[in-house]
Parts: sequence; C-alpha cells; structure tokens
Amino acid sequence: MLKGIDEMNSLNNLAVWMIRWDFGGDAIINTNKHVRLTQDRPSEMGWLWSRMPIRVDNYQIEVEFKINGKGHSLFGDGMALWLIKDRASPGPVFGSVDYFTGLAVFLDTYANSRHAYSFPRVTAMLGDGKTAYDHDHDNEKTEVDVRRRDVPTKLKLTYIKELKKLQLALQADDWNKWKVCFEVPDFTMPAGEIYLGFSALTGDVSDAHE
Repeated sequence: MLKGIDEMNSLNNLAVWMIRWDFGGDAIINTNKHVRLTQDRPSEMGWLWSRMPIRVDNYQIEVEFKINGKGHSLFGDGMALWLIKDRASPGPVFGSVDYFTGLAVFLDTYANSRHAYSFPRVTAMLGDGKTAYDHDHDNEKTEVDVRRRDVPTKLKLTYIKELKKLQLALQADDWNKWKVCFEVPDFTMPAGEIYLGFSALTGDVSDAHE
C-alpha cells in the first residue's frame, strides 16, 4: 500500500493528495485504500510520479508498501522507488526508464540469473544517465525479505546533503523495528531538479505491488 508519503497523514486525504501526482500504465487508484501499481497478472507495468520536483536539500521519505500474490515459488518482478530527473518515463527497469540520472532503490523479487544470495532483495543504484541497469544479473554489482510479510512493510529513505549521507531502512519483521539496509557516506545527489516516483513490473510471473 503505497501510502504515507511525506505530507499525507491518512487514507482519507488520498483523493486530495493525488492531485499532486500522476499515474499511468496499469496503475489503479483506490481512494479508500491504496495505489496499486500492478495487479497479480503477467505483463503489467504501472507508475506513480510527483508533479513537482523535490525542492529541499534534506529529506526523509517513508512509505508503506505491499508486495503479495498467489505465487509461492515463482513471482516477480518487483518495484522501485525513484529520485531521478527522468519523470514519468515508462521503460524496462521495473516499469521505468533505463540510463536514468539520479537514485533508484529496487525491491527485486525475481532472480534473472543464479546468485549465491536469496530473493527478494533490496539494492540501490546511482545513475549517471550513461550506465544501464544490469537486468540480466539483477544489478548484482551495485537483503531483506519484503514479500508476503505479516506486518506492514515500510521503507524509510533519508538524505542529508550537508553530511553527504544516504540511508535506507526497512520495517519488515515487527512494528517499529527498523533494519538499516545500507548507509552510504560521502554521497551527493546529482545537481538539478529530481522527482519522486514509484513503478512496478510483472513478466511471465507476477505479484500485486501496492
């Protein structure tokens, strides 16, 4: 359930809050419940993007989300949080554009090749506009289970420009129990306007991404 982003305090405010956002693809807006980026169906793609760029130097984005479906052994592909310049550009990377400029956080639920680690997993990538997402190897060079959890799953991304600090934490095991996935020192977001967005993608296998 994409909800709780910055100024939205309750689901009752969702209809008003959506005025500041655009959505497309297969995304469905339920004003009483959630934003569903994809249903649990093959070959779907959906997105949600802020209409205004982020205009502050320091920020914390906290989002409640849900990834679930009928599959127990085969499911996918996953979803992403974007802080990039390429607003609302559908594409092959979890439903958004490749060769992006900015930061992306991937909640990857499908292994496209063999790995020593398990899936689902969470990774991040700072795009320079010239480097492609390594889809065939699941962005291996750049984990926490976030699928079918018993408690609401939440993501908290914190960026402090003055300290050059980026941190990602997840709530997946218990209420208000946050696990730091990674903390990047000496990190600076690209200059210029960036937009907050979310996207999700399904292929031959699927999940609902909310």
